[in-house]
Amino acid sequence: MPTISPPCGPEPAVCAVEDLRDPFRLEPGVAYECSAGRSWTARTVIPVDFCLRWLRETPHGMCRNPLPLRFRAGSQPSAELTIDGRLTLRVRRERRRIRVELARQGPAGPPPGAVARVLEWDPPAEDPLLASLLGIHPLEWFRDAVVHTGMHERVYSARLHGAPIKLIERLRDAWEPLTIETEAEAWTSLGEQLGAARAALGNDEELLSLAQRMYAYSQRMLTRERWPLWAVRRIQDYLGEFEHRRLPVWRKIRDRLHQAAAVALRQLLAGHAARTLRCAVPGDILAHASFSLSERGAAHYQAAIGGNLTGFDLPGLLPASPCVDVELPFRSRHEIRTAADMFADARAGVECAGRVVVAFDDPRDSPLQSTRRAAMLALGGEFSHQNRRWDTAANPVFLHEQSFAAGSCRESFEPLLREYGIPSPEWPAGPCHAKLIIELSGRLFQAWSRAPLPRDPRFGEAFGRVSLRLQQLLRLWLPALWFSDPAHYAPASAAYPLVAYQATPLWQAGPASGFTCDTTLGPAVTQARRGALEALPGVASAIETRLRRHGHEALAKHYARNRVRDIIRHARPGSLYPALLRNEGFLMDELIGIVSRLRELKWTLASASSGAGRLLNQAAGETAHAIRRRLASPFREVAVSHLGPLIIMEATCALNGATLPDLGRAHLVLECGDRVHA
Repeated sequence: MPTISPPCGPEPAVCAVEDLRDPFRLEPGVAYECSAGRSWTARTVIPVDFCLRWLRETPHGMCRNPLPLRFRAGSQPSAELTIDGRLTLRVRRERRRIRVELARQGPAGPPPGAVARVLEWDPPAEDPLLASLLGIHPLEWFRDAVVHTGMHERVYSARLHGAPIKLIERLRDAWEPLTIETEAEAWTSLGEQLGAARAALGNDEELLSLAQRMYAYSQRMLTRERWPLWAVRRIQDYLGEFEHRRLPVWRKIRDRLHQAAAVALRQLLAGHAARTLRCAVPGDILAHASFSLSERGAAHYQAAIGGNLTGFDLPGLLPASPCVDVELPFRSRHEIRTAADMFADARAGVECAGRVVVAFDDPRDSPLQSTRRAAMLALGGEFSHQNRRWDTAANPVFLHEQSFAAGSCRESFEPLLREYGIPSPEWPAGPCHAKLIIELSGRLFQAWSRAPLPRDPRFGEAFGRVSLRLQQLLRLWLPALWFSDPAHYAPASAAYPLVAYQATPLWQAGPASGFTCDTTLGPAVTQARRGALEALPGVASAIETRLRRHGHEALAKHYARNRVRDIIRHARPGSLYPALLRNEGFLMDELIGIVSRLRELKWTLASASSGAGRLLNQAAGETAHAIRRRLASPFREVAVSHLGPLIIMEATCALNGATLPDLGRAHLVLECGDRVHA
């Protein structure tokens, strides 16, 4: 192969991939660049964290693990990341080394897709995940010994570790304010390089020495033969006297969790890489490595040119510290021992990338469980976070999934993306599966504990905002879900009333006259229909244009301007139209009911705390069931019950004086087979 002639200026020499095969023929000091389209694959070992979220009540009526527990998994999975697409390959030879870079190409064409696989990930012999399920993780022991403790326990800790009580108290004062992420880094570093722990403890060497001694002692919690008395008593609290008989059950659920966590991690890695590829500016470096100009180095270089990126630095393509959230269902003091046996039949499922959920209920009813967890967060703040550590609250997630055939109409889906600030993507040419994921910070749910009661003068203003957001949500989502199938535009019993509902202005009123339209009052419905009639020409025209654009001429004629009167006539009493308006009032009643249930829970906590767990469980379940029932009642043919958590999230934002598009985080994931685009 002839040597490539260097360019006259500072620009890199443009060449073909074949011209770069032999690194010894490249001109020293010259940068070469080419466009290469293929699969680029990297294998690596990744340190992974778990974040266990499990609010549970012991048989003695005490709340255990009120804060989430984040910790290193104990074993590192081997993962493979494949990028499929065309990238810019840059090569530069410097004396006896050669540097290789992969960069994002220009905006033309769809962004590259990503595929991730978890090749090998077995639980370690001394498993911190199993210990956390049993409530005896070393970090939980440390919290009990230092942070969540009284004078008697502090005296015991001081004697056990040969430290004065004041030193234990200083350690508590330094450790308690740490965030969950900082705490996890500091705890892990106590067994490694100490850098994060030293920074967390303010470079206090005396505190660092004590924390190291306590860390070394706490590792006994991971080995059954070395369990101290604290661990034995804690397990007996959860499992009863015959814990040895139940331990195999917990190992089984641990194994299921690990299997589900591998799937959640695979989705997390692929989604992270796909988002990096989409957001990268053309020219951004995605991967880089440097090789020596030796026989061995040249072999690695040629493998890299051929698509093998193992050993490369992958800035941005892989998350710095991936974490898999594990969420278990709430167990009250009346259920905790039953749960020890129920775990034998519990399922572990992947809710979305990086999140695993364990449930005892029907696996086909996950929308109900998602709504229940959102309601639990709104109701359980006083109980689970003591109304002071809201930064540790779980972030609720809403997931909407929709499959599209090749070339199918996606216009009913795109308004949902625009609502949450997501630009219309470069849709793949073939069939794909779209996931719209919306996440909200759990700390915002503190607004429910501060929400005004019906007799409070601020009540009307606060829940007036909630009502407006609820109406906007339903007018956006119900037509988008129903009309995702263009055949549903046929003017049957549902299409015209739903279009009229979509065009109906928002009902703005206070608590005296109702937050939503009262369909028992004829003038109120007449007012709503009159407002819909004014907006219908624009709504119908947009539908007509969309249908004609996609070749549905027969359906489009039903939404011409001269059919507006026909549409509004179908919004008559006894049709779907008043039922949709009436449903808004039912859902508002359920949201206001959260505040009433929360007041009852506060009273129970103050007067008879042993009954708070059962009341919380019951209230969250009733709220979730009621919202699901109200959502399912108008529609049978399409699934709308999964909107439950979204409704609670929107109401939470409204109580905070903002909207979910403003406060939440939304992103789109497109799956084409194994390949992920974001």
